[in-house]
Amino acid sequence: MISTSADIEFVPVFDDKYQLAALYKAAELGRRSPDEIVMAFQNSRYKVFATDRGRLVGAGRAFGDEVDCAVVCDLAVHPNMQGRGLGERILECLKQQVRHHLRIILYAKPGKESFYLKRGFSPMATAMLTSFLVSADANRQSGLIE
Repeated sequence: MISTSADIEFVPVFDDKYQLAALYKAAELGRRSPDEIVMAFQNSRYKVFATDRGRLVGAGRAFGDEVDCAVVCDLAVHPNMQGRGLGERILECLKQQVRHHLRIILYAKPGKESFYLKRGFSPMATAMLTSFLVSADANRQSGLIE
């Protein structure tokens, strides 16, 4: 266990892939299958899950090269639980886990930038994106690129 507050528990492991997939759907974090979401978390060294009496209400993951760069991605809080400090606590747990890296890079869902700006992140002037699986037009439509 990482920490506990009221009925919310922050834990490093959560095994219900269907609750994880439901959280992603509710938070509108893309269209991945439950197995793909689980694989992304399994392949990420750092992770935290927020549960409310056993129900998943938030999650986040990060990975890194253990020297220079860590990447925080897929921070999700169920819309019914937003505004209660869960996202901030998940982010802080992840930042502490990757604090030995020189830099922490973060992928933010369009429209959530102010949340991260208030928590010490700055926009990058030179970030770039390409994909073999998602077209540039699809990334433009989702707001990820201009």
